[in-house]
Amino acid sequence: MGLYLINFERRAQIPKKDWVAYPLAVLPPELSNMLARETPDNANNYNFFKSLIPKIYKLSSEKLKQYFYTHYETPDKSWKNYAQELSSYFPES
Repeated sequence: MGLYLINFERRAQIPKKDWVAYPLAVLPPELSNMLARETPDNANNYNFFKSLIPKIYKLSSEKLKQYFYTHYETPDKSWKNYAQELSSYFPES
């Protein structure tokens, strides 16, 4: 997601005041729902918009627990691949 926004910022040929509207069209609806609850000033502020994105993608502890318990090793994957997949659930550690 970070790379998408970097590329958008580099290539955007529209006024910065309109930057929120363009990526909003391709991002998850949860983000637009969060933005709709904000004040009009915050909803049109690109920096504020960028600060909401990590909140959408951050997994709760309950969701991580569900991923962990439902994830399983398959015969076509090595243990190293399995461990890598599990560790991808914990990017902040």
